[in-house]
Amino acid sequence: MFQSSGMTRETCYISRDSDSQELIVTAPRLVLDCLKLTRDRMYTTRVEVAAVANLYRTSKESKTLEIEETTRDGLPFRILITLRKLGVVTALDYFVSSEEAEEISRALSKPGHHTG
Repeated sequence: MFQSSGMTRETCYISRDSDSQELIVTAPRLVLDCLKLTRDRMYTTRVEVAAVANLYRTSKESKTLEIEETTRDGLPFRILITLRKLGVVTALDYFVSSEEAEEISRALSKPGHHTG
């Protein structure tokens, strides 16, 4: 558990499974100061992490599809596809505009263009 500024509430945790380690953010905003030590120097990098709203998630076998709310570059949605296979995790993301989201929604809801 990480704590910030003397607060006792949990702000994030590390998820450990057989394939990877992930930092799961449970606070709306988290700032981490990351240290890297070399033989003769210490470097500090400040990283800011913001939690995002997960709008949809589904998993089948080793694949996960997620749709998240975001504000990156003025694009409101992020589609994230993750594949876990043979100990390797591959994540692909695509940022989607409101217009693209509407087109995707229309394409997926067209009657007669999919099989049951």
